[in-house]
Amino acid sequence: MTGNRNPLTPSDVEAENRQPSSKASAPDSQSTEVETDQRVQTLMSYSPEAIVILDAETGRFIEVNPMAVELFGYDRDELLQFGPFDLSPPFQPTGRSEVIGARQIQLAVQGETPIFEWWHRNANGERIPCEVRLVRMPWGGRDVLRASILDMRERKILQVSEYARRRLLDNITQGTPLPDALSALIQSVENLLPGMKCAIFEKVIGVNRLELLAAPNLPELNVKEFEETDYGQHLLQSVDSNPHSFRVSAENIGAHPAWTALAGWANRTGMKSCWSRPVMSFSGDVGGVFSMFYDQQSHPAPVELEVLEVASQLAAIAIDHDQSEKLQREVYRTLRQRVAEETEHLSQANDKLRKTREDLRIAAVAFDTHDSIVITDRSGTILRVNDSFTALTGYSHEEVVGQTPRLLRSGRHDDKFYQEMWKAISEVGYWEGRIWNRRKDGTEYLQRLTITSLKDDTGKITHYVGDGQDITDEVKASADRAEIDAARTVQQSLFPATSPAVQSFDIAGRVFPAERVSGDFFDFIPIDEETLGVVVADVSGHGLGPSLVMAQTQAYLRALVEPDFTPGSVLTHANQLYIANNSGHFVTILLGRLHHRKQTFLHAGAGHRGFLLRENGDIETLGSTGLPLGITHDSRIESAEEKKLLPGDLILLPTDGIEESYTPEKGELFGHERLIDLALKHRHRPADEIVTEVHRAAREFVSQSPQCDDITLVVIKATDFSR
Repeated sequence: MTGNRNPLTPSDVEAENRQPSSKASAPDSQSTEVETDQRVQTLMSYSPEAIVILDAETGRFIEVNPMAVELFGYDRDELLQFGPFDLSPPFQPTGRSEVIGARQIQLAVQGETPIFEWWHRNANGERIPCEVRLVRMPWGGRDVLRASILDMRERKILQVSEYARRRLLDNITQGTPLPDALSALIQSVENLLPGMKCAIFEKVIGVNRLELLAAPNLPELNVKEFEETDYGQHLLQSVDSNPHSFRVSAENIGAHPAWTALAGWANRTGMKSCWSRPVMSFSGDVGGVFSMFYDQQSHPAPVELEVLEVASQLAAIAIDHDQSEKLQREVYRTLRQRVAEETEHLSQANDKLRKTREDLRIAAVAFDTHDSIVITDRSGTILRVNDSFTALTGYSHEEVVGQTPRLLRSGRHDDKFYQEMWKAISEVGYWEGRIWNRRKDGTEYLQRLTITSLKDDTGKITHYVGDGQDITDEVKASADRAEIDAARTVQQSLFPATSPAVQSFDIAGRVFPAERVSGDFFDFIPIDEETLGVVVADVSGHGLGPSLVMAQTQAYLRALVEPDFTPGSVLTHANQLYIANNSGHFVTILLGRLHHRKQTFLHAGAGHRGFLLRENGDIETLGSTGLPLGITHDSRIESAEEKKLLPGDLILLPTDGIEESYTPEKGELFGHERLIDLALKHRHRPADEIVTEVHRAAREFVSQSPQCDDITLVVIKATDFSR
């Protein structure tokens, strides 16, 4: 809306039309009608809505207001040559324009006040969704129809952005299956754009093939048939060649050569046009395709394309979350498999004892070894144990002699386990494997055990010898190593592989973990062609647990960040999701929005800060604006004041591993002053070299001391804005 018009509404016009005039004389009546018409014209001129006056008999406009001129793009004289159907496409979402419009006009002529949705077409041929209200009113001595027209484009886009997004996030939080969540998203879009039928396809990883995820209201859609058509291949090839700006439109399916194989389907279902956009994952890969089908031959209106873009972004959130869940389950399955394989390998490495008297004598000598040795008679009564057995179990020699090995049973193994053990000893003369036993103090341990039967010259069993090693820590360490290696592989894949190429800025970041996996992380999130999200965070602690929390936090942020996001609101929502997960850790985090065309930086800090080093020597702190994530559910994190950047300005976003690097010899911390001085000294070098130099200086500062915390730094340099 433009100009400083008074906030008058159509109800004001109706009030004017209801002024009593029946008692006036004929001249007075004519004067009153002229005066009323003038009032209506004045109110129309200042109305915030587009208003046209329609002569129902001629089907032409007899007056229009400035807002109608602005909406349709024609001047007043041109509009007065038209009627409503001249400014409408041939078809509305629910049928032919002339049929539906005539019905609404007839209702208004009869004195009703119909309010309905109507698609108009402006001077540029653009289709515009509007809300129309028809009212019968006197004008120049006869009854005419006044149409108040409200542009609904922004309302429809807002409804998809807000209502559909909230509904989708609720479904994700509640664990709704992916097809059901996407079907709900499609239903929201179809409710806003009557006549549309939508489908969402997922691109199968590693294969140039589409897989249908959801199409709740699109009849008879055969995915295999769709994929094998020229149009399906054309769609995939178009996505792969230019995924960030691609849009494929078939404005007339019947005349499109790529749709020849689907002509029968199109005829059966009445679908006549289709337009599609890619579903882009947050890693920048093509995750699928969002398609809209329409039952009229038409090119897409701008508002439909904007709704399509927003809907494809929401679909990407759901698909990325689903794939992340699948990846996590696969990691856990792999870890369990590796532990089982390592355990089996360890059990096969056990040495076998001989079954002769010489073996018994050797076993007696072996009492001096670190293995736990138990000798029983043929009935299983303990005759002797060595010192290693006593040290392992806590039982003294006197306490176990005369007892049986049942004394050590943990209760983890059932009767079948022991039956198979003694069956093996009876048939092959020995048994080897792993067994859980219990010490005197009640604690349990895992033992690699070999039980061998000893026979006399007649072949009769006389004794049993048990040789065991405590492998509890060994197996746990092996499992931990496998788990950490798998977690490190997953974590490294989540860090940005390269620095983003942003016009007028030089950006770099790196994580230097204190252990094999890190609780620190940074991320660059492309929002659109002009905006980049920048994240630096530190999960409390370091090692495997914080690294998993890191991956979860990164997934939250990528799901929540959208065009025109504010860092404070994103972190506030992320904190609520984080609290619901109840991980036991807290996260300090700084989220920034870099707008490289406007040269601005807006941030919010949840217990985290950064620094802005101005070219003129001023130093500004990008301070914390709220509590760390995970402290309290009601925490609100505000966005700080947006900073205008100038060429030569330098932004430092560190974690506390740099400032808290400590040297025992000097009894000093590295501190933020050294960090700032070092950055100023090297400010004219590339951002990547500044990151490397800061890490080298921090490690030299602590000399030979081990790195006690993860170190992360992101550097943003404002370069030449004139390019």
